[in-house]
Amino acid sequence: MRNSSDNYALKLGADYYLSKKTTLGIVSSGFINPEEFSSQNTSYLKNQFAITDSIVTAESQNTNRWKNGNLNLNLRHQFDTTGKELSVDLDYINYEASSQQQFINTTFSDKWAPQSQEELRGDLPVNIDIYSIKMDYTQNIGKIKMETGVKTSYVETDNSAFYFNQFSNGEVPDYSKTNQFQYKELINAGYINFSKQIKKFGIEAGLRYEHTYIQGLQHGNPVNQDSAFIRS
Repeated sequence: MRNSSDNYALKLGADYYLSKKTTLGIVSSGFINPEEFSSQNTSYLKNQFAITDSIVTAESQNTNRWKNGNLNLNLRHQFDTTGKELSVDLDYINYEASSQQQFINTTFSDKWAPQSQEELRGDLPVNIDIYSIKMDYTQNIGKIKMETGVKTSYVETDNSAFYFNQFSNGEVPDYSKTNQFQYKELINAGYINFSKQIKKFGIEAGLRYEHTYIQGLQHGNPVNQDSAFIRS
């Protein structure tokens, strides 16, 4: 087996002080990771007398590429010195991957006479997008600290695995291995929390509400039926 890969990463960020109490920030980062993988394998199949009756060689070639990136915009505002503060964050994250696969299996007799050959090609793309926005507010009410906030996040994924049997006159989709699944998720949440420190003891009470909506679709093909679900 032979494997080689590289990783290129980058991160950039900056803060801009709108005033002594307000800061605006941006952070961006990501990486690209290309990879090559190949393998060769020989299997000797033997009967009950430990005599080789057939030989199978398996070759595989994989070319993979991962590409991830994220962007964050944030705002911080401090109203006064008593702990009253507001923060807002906007985030976007993308995960992207691709994989090109090639498999060749050849069957021989015990004398290395070719008998049959199977060739399979795979194309496996993946894409995930994540969006979120959240806002948090903190304030001291006497000796009690109050924290409250809201958040919304949305996720969309597309995972596929397309396989093709290859022949001398072209290729044919292999529906027994081919698969595609799409998924969407929306979450809305809010919370309020109160805490107080009494000497060595801490008291905390809060309430959180969360609503999740998800939708999934398993694509069908001539072999398998499609299926879908929605949950709330």
